[in-house]
Amino acid sequence: MMASSLGRVVVFGGNGLVGSAVCQALARRGFEVVSVSRRGLPPVGSSGWNENVQWLKGDALSPTTYAGSLSGARIVVSTIGTLLEDDRYKRVLRGSNHTRYGGASYEQINRDTAASIAAAAASEQAGGMLYMSAAACPPGVDKRYLTTKREAEEIVLNTPNLRSVVFRPGFMYSDEAPATLAVGAAMMVAGKLANRLPFSTAAATHAFGVTPESLKPLSTATVGNAAVTVSLDDTVEGVYTPTMINDLASIQTT
Repeated sequence: MMASSLGRVVVFGGNGLVGSAVCQALARRGFEVVSVSRRGLPPVGSSGWNENVQWLKGDALSPTTYAGSLSGARIVVSTIGTLLEDDRYKRVLRGSNHTRYGGASYEQINRDTAASIAAAAASEQAGGMLYMSAAACPPGVDKRYLTTKREAEEIVLNTPNLRSVVFRPGFMYSDEAPATLAVGAAMMVAGKLANRLPFSTAAATHAFGVTPESLKPLSTATVGNAAVTVSLDDTVEGVYTPTMINDLASIQTT
């Protein structure tokens, strides 16, 4: 793969629902894109854009499997995460041959992978790191989903010598996963209704972090475009809410 004048971006979990959208947006913008995943293969059913991505096999929890790949990267993106500890639900969402983390916990998948990647990125002097977190914990989901995300954020944001960006999207939907479209539509309605509720004092805010802002769904394409802006603009740092993510994405579409 030829080097790009825009630089190289390494995406962990690049063959997942969100990761593939990030890879696609970056590749179409002209970046040199490298995906690191346990399978080292493009997502099932993808075509065209995936030929402009280098697909590497590696385990985020084992830095030796991707040693050297982060050196000189403009930014490193981690889209690794799980809503449920039993991550077989991802096969249902996308109908793909998702490779499981078999028996891994929220702590390992949501927090420890981010910590491992951040340490490696700083050590190899990558230009920065974008961590895909979450705005809230959906009702019915173990609260450790969100607490491990927040713990990961703290690790990434406090890693020395590393420009750190955290995205806190709400529910993400994609045309590539039809099962998410109906949920996304329902979340839009719920968000409008939520604006009429006193969420500042609601128990849901304290227990799950649910607010009108966190209920705003985002398409994975929007998140991908926002990642492009983060990769292009070295001044972007800190934590970004759904509205702020949408604002970053709009820079690429205007």
